[in-house]
Amino acid sequence: MAEASREKVHSIQDFTRSEKPRQDDMEDIKRKSEKDMGKVAIFISILSVLLLVIFFFGLNQNITGLNQEVQNLGALRQDVGTLATQFSNIQQTVGSVQENVGSLENRFVELEKLPAQTRNMILMNDLNAMNQRLGHIGSQLSGQQATRLQEAQQLLQQLQTELAQ
Repeated sequence: MAEASREKVHSIQDFTRSEKPRQDDMEDIKRKSEKDMGKVAIFISILSVLLLVIFFFGLNQNITGLNQEVQNLGALRQDVGTLATQFSNIQQTVGSVQENVGSLENRFVELEKLPAQTRNMILMNDLNAMNQRLGHIGSQLSGQQATRLQEAQQLLQQLQTELAQ
């Protein structure tokens, strides 16, 4: 064992004494380094395959997420179209309501323009109807109640004549 450990240990003096390293030592070093390089190459290739698998699954997840986002955007686009349709329907409804309000305003203006004579005629007709009812009631009453009722009829007739003027 002592000899094996001595064989592996090379002193600088050995190399300086002989100008050429021994051919056997060179081949031995070359073989060992080739074995070590092979192990490194296998490790690097396994590591690269592992990284490729990780990247593949990462990209697959990203693509799946993007597909979901695209589907959500399609649904959102449909919702926006539906809202646009509803908004246009509401605008049409508001337009028709505005037209109705405008026509009502026009009618009120026309009612305000009715002449005072027309209103007076309506009031005169109402007073005439009241006078006739009082006459009918007066025929059923007697005495002091009948005279009071006749006074009320006279007041109504005075109002009718004032409205007629």
